[in-house]
Amino acid sequence: MPQLDRTLSEIVTTPSPPPDWLVPGLLHRGTMIVLAGEAGIGKSTLSYMLTVAKATGQPFLGRPLTPGRVLYFDEENSQPHFEEYLRWVWRGLGRPDPSLLDEHIKMERFSLTATAPRHFEYMAETAKEWQPELIVLDTATPACRIRDENDNGEASFAISQLRRIQLATGPLTTFLILKHAKLDHEDGRRRVRGAKIWIGATDATIFHLAVAGRPRKDGLRISRLEPEKVRAFGLRTPLRLIPSWVGEGPQKGLMLAAELEIEGAGIKAPKVSIS
Repeated sequence: MPQLDRTLSEIVTTPSPPPDWLVPGLLHRGTMIVLAGEAGIGKSTLSYMLTVAKATGQPFLGRPLTPGRVLYFDEENSQPHFEEYLRWVWRGLGRPDPSLLDEHIKMERFSLTATAPRHFEYMAETAKEWQPELIVLDTATPACRIRDENDNGEASFAISQLRRIQLATGPLTTFLILKHAKLDHEDGRRRVRGAKIWIGATDATIFHLAVAGRPRKDGLRISRLEPEKVRAFGLRTPLRLIPSWVGEGPQKGLMLAAELEIEGAGIKAPKVSIS
């Protein structure tokens, strides 16, 4: 069992070290974060872009990254969509060295479906072998083979298994769990679909939501990342994501301007790619 490497008195009397960010101001190492998005908003392609940026050391939402390994379990997207989203993201990031994708990304597509009921064991074995800095689960319900989304007991068991996998992989491994979000039209509040424990038992929740208004003529729409729950570290100020196409036809990619939302005023960050 893991033990503290220092006494409690040593912890409280030691100055706080600089945060150990995987993505500065957004994802801290060793945490488990839920990214809850509306249907069709682009949470998968946002996660693909994070994956490619991390693998190649490109900026993500204007934040610098160092190259590192990512393990991506995709139980959501068909082969044609997965391939096209990946191309868009790679082109939008400036076509970084493609060999880094093979070197730093292990993409597991529907392997958890194929290995059920041993899916958690397979996930643990794969993570231990690959030793990633980031694990992405897209999305939680099919990946964890959850039968009743609203069952807190079933969700609690899944989270405990993911924590076990995270701990076995390494104390600094970051886990990003994709979930669907829903908007309650009666009170206007956004919620993670299914059991409430997905918020309570994880370290942070970030909503990926559409900004009011129709999609633009280019088929894209502005969205935002909005923090719902933050512990010691994580996203604290909403980010507005403004996408645009780069290039044309079969060679097009996607770019994104990210703006911090501070008291209604947008503060622009550098452009990076997204869907």
